[in-house]
Amino acid sequence: MSSFTSFKRAGAPVAVDPRTRPGAQGQPVISSGLADLDALLGGGLALGSVTLLLEDGCSKLHETLVQYFLAEGAASSQSICLAWADWADVPALANWLPAPSAPKNDASENADKEQEGDGLRIAWQYRRYINRKESDAEADGPRRLPAEPAPAGSSRTASSRPRAWATPLDLRKFLGEQPLQGCTHRVVSTHDASLEEQLRGPCHEFLQQIAEQGAPTATARTPLEAIRPVMPRAPMPPRRPGAVGRIAVVGLGASDTTSAARALMTLRGLVRERSAAALVTAPAALLPARERARLEAAADAVLALSPLPSDAALLSAIADAPTAAALLQVRRLPLGASLLPIDTQDRPLYLVRHLRSRLSIKPIDIDPTFDPEAPKSSTAIDGLANLSF
Repeated sequence: MSSFTSFKRAGAPVAVDPRTRPGAQGQPVISSGLADLDALLGGGLALGSVTLLLEDGCSKLHETLVQYFLAEGAASSQSICLAWADWADVPALANWLPAPSAPKNDASENADKEQEGDGLRIAWQYRRYINRKESDAEADGPRRLPAEPAPAGSSRTASSRPRAWATPLDLRKFLGEQPLQGCTHRVVSTHDASLEEQLRGPCHEFLQQIAEQGAPTATARTPLEAIRPVMPRAPMPPRRPGAVGRIAVVGLGASDTTSAARALMTLRGLVRERSAAALVTAPAALLPARERARLEAAADAVLALSPLPSDAALLSAIADAPTAAALLQVRRLPLGASLLPIDTQDRPLYLVRHLRSRLSIKPIDIDPTFDPEAPKSSTAIDGLANLSF
């Protein structure tokens, strides 16, 4: 009987998880840092792509999503770069990015979820009642097979679980200096001179630094291909976390509303040549309509934040309304970049909730205690159905 024995050559480099996944068309995908946002994007942000996030103008949620994006990179030992185009003071990453959440057991996680709000607890009890009815009806059904044991060599044991795709983060705690020492990081200000030049120089140097760490480069593209709204040719998957780059630009166009689209196209051309992804926020209310349209056309994916309506009757229909912070709309996804097919033709709205230590992005749900026959209830239901940007 023949046997196969694996061996490892002496001195061979040890494989390190670069924290990427294969996309639908071969593009490696990285996590946005927030599991709910990854689900909307079909798995995460594709390397070689630029995601545009339009700000709502009345909150700092766009900064929070950028914090998730960069903190995930720091927790994964990937290279991160923050380009600050807003007029506000440039933050220090150690005192701005959130820290990973402390590991919890299943019991404490369930306890935290049950204490997120009175409205969510009512909805949970309502769903439990429905599920109990269904369980009673299916009591005579086939039994479930026992769970299969973990394969040999698996890191999953009774006391440990595989690492989550998106690192759980605690918005109440700062990252600190020590985690940043394990990754390449850079912070630049881009509101003192030409926006395009201020982005080109630091981002080019940052991407060159990634290339020195062994990041494979994609095939060079022509100028026409650089601005065409299609996904780039898939770069080779990186072999180490430091070879993955994350670039975040906050407030693009806040200081120069006439060259924001050109600066974004420049950044897009730089990102497509390396194993990197960019998340860019822009103040939609400050940009002229024509420049905003050009800005959206230059990005691979477009998300838009919007403030909640001020209609009290409408807010009363939303479950756990005090935690609701804003609305999010997925306007466009990269062609062929998502892991799952997502239909954005209807452009549904999602509700962004601030749950103390984290954000939550879910479809708009109706409070189970809401009485649709009460006065003004029909107006509230119609308002939820007709919400738009």
